[in-house]
Amino acid sequence: PRDRLITRVPSPMQANVAHLLLIIATLFVLGATGGYAWRHRRAPGGAAFTLFVAAAWAWTFLVGAMAVAEPAVARTLLSVKYLAIGLTSTATFLFIARRTGHLSRLSRAGTAALFVIPVLGHLASFRDGAGMLRAVTFARAHDLTHIAALSFGPLYWLFTGYSYTLILWSLAFLLAARREGDALARTQAGALALGVVAPLASNVLLITGIAPRAFDPMPFGIAISAVCL
Repeated sequence: PRDRLITRVPSPMQANVAHLLLIIATLFVLGATGGYAWRHRRAPGGAAFTLFVAAAWAWTFLVGAMAVAEPAVARTLLSVKYLAIGLTSTATFLFIARRTGHLSRLSRAGTAALFVIPVLGHLASFRDGAGMLRAVTFARAHDLTHIAALSFGPLYWLFTGYSYTLILWSLAFLLAARREGDALARTQAGALALGVVAPLASNVLLITGIAPRAFDPMPFGIAISAVCL
């Protein structure tokens, strides 16, 4: 009948689909940034920035892969993700240090030493009770796999404390550049500081529960960081 008009209202996109689409978009952004980094890899700090973007891309990919994987597979991916986390923070420090004129003469052996703790943490994370993680429990929410509970070993606190120390050290370098550097250094310091802080803000959202555990915000903080750097 003409007096009956049935309107089909489109249902809103499911949260899990939106989250995965955002992760895919983030991978494209990081891929484009990686192309830029590769072209400038011989500039001061260019190699460190290229490593940062590659590790950030891997971290983002692993977040998405863990979300759609079965818990047993997600456990292995978590261990690989710890390597990406360690490489990202260390590469950020090297990039900032070299762009601000610090550690410009660091030897290859000295550079390699900076990666010892991230690599050790990664290797120890493959088995519960090896010093990095005591136990990990996964759950499903919104059709996504996420970490429901996590208990840490002593190596985790060394791994995390080391990463945060590198980040704080990077901010100290930027503060000095802002105060004592030339005009270009002072102009760039703000964007670089935002690039260093963005992943921290995402991490705070996750560990405080403001962001639901099923929707890891870290890839988006990392993408902001890559673009700012």
